[in-house]
Amino acid sequence: MGDITASSNGAAMAAAIAALRAHPRFTEAIRASARGIIELHRRSRLMSWFMSDRPLAIIGYAVIYLHAHGRDDDMRSGLTPSRFKDFCRDTGLCSPGRAGAILAFMRLTGHLEAIAHPADRRITRLQPSEKLLDMLRSRLARQFAAIVMVRPDIAPAIERIGRPEFERALSRFLGDWYRAGTRIIDHAPTMRLFAERDAGVLILLSLMLAGGQHDAPVPAGPAPVSIAALARQFRVSRTHVLRLIRDAEAAGLMTRTGSKGEKIIVSLELRDDLQNLLAGVFHVLATAAVAALSARASPLPN
Repeated sequence: MGDITASSNGAAMAAAIAALRAHPRFTEAIRASARGIIELHRRSRLMSWFMSDRPLAIIGYAVIYLHAHGRDDDMRSGLTPSRFKDFCRDTGLCSPGRAGAILAFMRLTGHLEAIAHPADRRITRLQPSEKLLDMLRSRLARQFAAIVMVRPDIAPAIERIGRPEFERALSRFLGDWYRAGTRIIDHAPTMRLFAERDAGVLILLSLMLAGGQHDAPVPAGPAPVSIAALARQFRVSRTHVLRLIRDAEAAGLMTRTGSKGEKIIVSLELRDDLQNLLAGVFHVLATAAVAALSARASPLPN
């Protein structure tokens, strides 16, 4: 499991997912992960923007990945608007137009800083600010705390969060894996309906936690749901939440029950795919952490 290239192989990913799901603490781990993700959403409006759909959840790591490839003797390397747009286009993360809008937003909110070229004002290189790094470190710390329950070998990585050399190596491994083309979502196809909607995965994680420890890891029986409460919690409209649930019903992934449709039954296929998705995330982050722990990386460029 220590080779990041192995995690890009579909068969290896499937085997790793199965192994993690068989771990006796897997249920505890994914529920801790879900609680951590939802807690970050509550604490940070910007985090909710980053986590509103699947592409935006990856953006923060993508900018650090490109920044980690910067060289002091080449201002066109590293994180530049054109290289970020190319990365987004080549990986299918988002369109170049949306990539440009994301960079503009992140600069406006102080999550990216511009580095002026001393000889050529036409060249703009960007770097993640401490504000962005702190946000991503909070997310990573919660994920590592959950993952260590099923992968205790990554425990040293928790203490290295915040160390530039570790973060640079970690971002490089994650970026290289993402560029290789394999996607965790391929092992959880029914999750696409939720991953491509604003707050879709967050809503599904809330339903997972609603079942209680006795019905873990994902409730098989009816779980209580409040459309209004979900809309308030994740800052989306009630219509948006209701449409998502209705679309999931139409796809055979959910069933509303109760006299007022106040409970939801998640299908076996969706329950299975949600666990695959979370196990896949655990595997990729753990593999990258092990690789980063053993790498001899230089500090992030200033």
